[in-house]
Amino acid sequence: MATERLTRDPLMRDAQKRRAAPARLFVHLRTHSAYSLLEGALPLAKIIAHAADDGAPAIAVTDTGNLFGALEFAQYAVKKGVQPIVGCQLDVAFGDNDADNGRAQHRRQGPERYPLVFIAATEEGYANLVRLVSR
Repeated sequence: MATERLTRDPLMRDAQKRRAAPARLFVHLRTHSAYSLLEGALPLAKIIAHAADDGAPAIAVTDTGNLFGALEFAQYAVKKGVQPIVGCQLDVAFGDNDADNGRAQHRRQGPERYPLVFIAATEEGYANLVRLVSR
């Protein structure tokens, strides 16, 4: 009788579905939150909730040019049972700074920049990422 009540409870049903669902082999490694100005709209709590509901084992938040939400993201993810992957998207210029191409002129003066995602795999990697973002 007690087990019937548990399965009727919507929270327990969701938990049972998650346990019964097969493990996912896909992880989002380029996600922008509301901390990515003009690029992301969802708050971190909603991103993590969607990932947990989808059965994602992990998710990366790679906001553009900052790590403002890294701590909040990691705390929410751990609470929901999703492995947090901390990263950042930075615009990087390659090659000769004096090189002139047509596309760079229309956006801004200077070399063309390309968005690259950097993911911290270790504490040392996170420290390096903080140094890069702080420049």
